[in-house]
Amino acid sequence: MSMPLTSLFRSNEIKLSEKNEASVVRDCLMAELEYQMRERQHAKWQEEEDRKKKQGVADYSWLVSTPPKYFTPPQLQVLQLEELCGDVRSTETGRIINRFRDVLAREPQVEEIPLLLNAVMHQVIQERPQEETLSEWVAKRTSSLTRLRNNVRVSPLNTDSADDNTQVTKRSLSMPEFSARARTGQPRSLAEFCTNIDDLPV
Repeated sequence: MSMPLTSLFRSNEIKLSEKNEASVVRDCLMAELEYQMRERQHAKWQEEEDRKKKQGVADYSWLVSTPPKYFTPPQLQVLQLEELCGDVRSTETGRIINRFRDVLAREPQVEEIPLLLNAVMHQVIQERPQEETLSEWVAKRTSSLTRLRNNVRVSPLNTDSADDNTQVTKRSLSMPEFSARARTGQPRSLAEFCTNIDDLPV
């Protein structure tokens, strides 16, 4: 059974987007690391130059043809940082950079800067909210169903007959009582009307 081409293209697009996102995060964080190391290196050179000027030491560094070298982290350390960058989400990049810059405000040594970035990334990753496991999800749904079942109330089945009896009782109390003769509809004679004067209509 062959896979439809649309599904194949869609899966390739998802993988490509995830790969591009991870690459962007890695490039962004590594570029920030390189920039901060260069800035710290320049600041260190400037501090040394100012110190020599205060001490009255002649500076002949301009005679040197080769420019000073920037600090380069060990290759193994760079690979570890790049691998850790792959675990960082794109939404966490800004928080990592801001926290990394706050740490660098203490003016650490250039050699310490890669270690500080490593520590900041580990800290942000560990601060993620823990995902709900399958057992926790099942336990939560079971408890909610139990509470729902306990709150359900079943009404008795004989309520209709009780209501019917009540309505019959109310109807019998509201209707006047008639004699058997009145119900049969037989006319009364004049003698009967005279003997029962109280029954005559007023």
